[in-house]
Amino acid sequence: MEVVNEISRALQLGDLNTVQKKIKEALEEGVSAETI
Repeated sequence: MEVVNEISRALQLGDLNTVQKKIKEALEEGVSAETI
């Protein structure tokens, strides 16, 4: 899933602001927390 890839990339870069935003977006889109 694309959003999970984006979260992984942001984590590797240490970009926690992006990580938080992407997780929030994913949850709003209905991606389950287990998937993330």
